[in-house]
Amino acid sequence: MCPGLLNEFPQVRILAHLWDLYDTLSAMNTHDHALLEAALIGYQHQADQLAEKIADIRRQLGGKTQSAAPKAAAAPVKKRSMSTAARKRIAAAQKKRWAEYHKQKEAKA
Repeated sequence: MCPGLLNEFPQVRILAHLWDLYDTLSAMNTHDHALLEAALIGYQHQADQLAEKIADIRRQLGGKTQSAAPKAAAAPVKKRSMSTAARKRIAAAQKKRWAEYHKQKEAKA
């Protein structure tokens, strides 16, 4: 594991510690049910604390959470089309405005 990660992120250090403990228990080859249950409770407690710290960091970053379902891509907005008649009415109105503008401009000159 990268030593820089261990120093920079305490969560990584905790996870590395949990992994080392897991390796130790696995190496013991124990079948003591009570010991394994106690270890599980302890690990679950540490995992809960870690999850709270991660959620706090995510809130500080702007509320983004990993557990939140990714938003589905919005359906593309249908391009609005204009009827030929509407385009002709708009063009006629624009020509009328320009004609009025030029008429006033010629009157002043």
